[in-house]
Amino acid sequence: MRSITIGLLGLLAAHALAQTAPPPPQKDWKIVVPGIIAYPGIPSGTAEVLNDLLLEAMLSRHGIRAVGPSDVRSLLAAEQQAQLLGCSDEGCMTRLAGILGADFLVGGTIGKLDNLFVLNLQIIDAREGKVTSRASESFSSLAEAPARVGPLTDRLLNAQPRYRASTAAFARALPTKAMETGEFCKRMQEYLDGASRAPYAGALVELRRTLLSDLVATQYQMVFDQKRSCFWSSHGRTQGLLRLQRYRAGDDEAAFDVWRRAKEFDAMAESLTLLAEAYPRGLEMEKNGTGRRLEELPFAVREEVPERPEQIPGYAPYRQAYLEALPLLKQALSLVERDDSKAFAALFSHADPRRANRDPPSIMENLRHTRKTGFALEPCPPLAMGWSDLASAIERFQKTKELGLCYRKVRSDYVSIERILFVHDGKAWRLLGT
Repeated sequence: MRSITIGLLGLLAAHALAQTAPPPPQKDWKIVVPGIIAYPGIPSGTAEVLNDLLLEAMLSRHGIRAVGPSDVRSLLAAEQQAQLLGCSDEGCMTRLAGILGADFLVGGTIGKLDNLFVLNLQIIDAREGKVTSRASESFSSLAEAPARVGPLTDRLLNAQPRYRASTAAFARALPTKAMETGEFCKRMQEYLDGASRAPYAGALVELRRTLLSDLVATQYQMVFDQKRSCFWSSHGRTQGLLRLQRYRAGDDEAAFDVWRRAKEFDAMAESLTLLAEAYPRGLEMEKNGTGRRLEELPFAVREEVPERPEQIPGYAPYRQAYLEALPLLKQALSLVERDDSKAFAALFSHADPRRANRDPPSIMENLRHTRKTGFALEPCPPLAMGWSDLASAIERFQKTKELGLCYRKVRSDYVSIERILFVHDGKAWRLLGT
């Protein structure tokens, strides 16, 4: 991930930055230069030289470190390269930005009009999917390009050059020396313990960044793989712990905290998968002399926040109905505990003996068997179901008016989630089935 100032974001959005303003605070953005496209008639190799000049001008004159074309190629599959590299329209560039996780793309074209070479540059805001700045320069000889690209970049960014010396202050430095495998695994275990422990801590994001950056700084494939295995060897166990914590959550806030930690954990897994693809490609390119190994993370590391349930369409009426029907669920589970089959059956609407999941005696027998095997039965908060199951329950309620409430089967060594259906008969909520 490249470090770039908040003020620079304004530049990329085509707002002027006062030349006398003090350097603003830093913020992380991912800037990608996919490559300048050469039109017919331009000598071979010209675009590659211009790419290097553009990257150098952005770094030395404005402190912007960007992902260059060789890095882009190493991160794209062959099919994606064929589809997306070499195109210059906004839609194509926006799709490329999405694949690369870029915040901004800086691209352009080089062509010829009569005896003039014309270099066009543009900035695309990947989030908005539109061009926010353009600049062009013409010259009679390609030999003039090294002197022209720097001022052209200034105009593109709508700023005078600020940084002509060291730009190290603008880069998020990777570890100068990678951790030993044992130390890495100890830090990874610290991360896994944090993801498994409530409440969610924002420090997990920075620890994820540190661990991923260390992998990039790791020199050898074998050591890289050994370090990655420290995560994957505990992946299933941690995933299981998070699932059990969600099932056991006492209320929606506790369940959402698990959602948040699980989202962070999944971000680590996804990032490791991406690195496992990009890292060996970089080594191979370096070996063949066709590019460089990874020098920094090829994606942004951000805090991952799950969608709040309130943002799911239909959640408010579903939750209201859930609260209304909850006393009936508690009553039903209490009758199972007392083994009162008759009173249990009286809670039902539309009983259907031909269908086991609509037949009160069959449902009662299944729940009684669960109790006999040592499980306690208790209601659980909606968020304990997880995002996808909750969204499914809400969709069912909207379409059929069948309300799914969750209950859990709990034992000291095990817990699972089940759902039971309710329907409103016009007067009150009644049990429908499972």
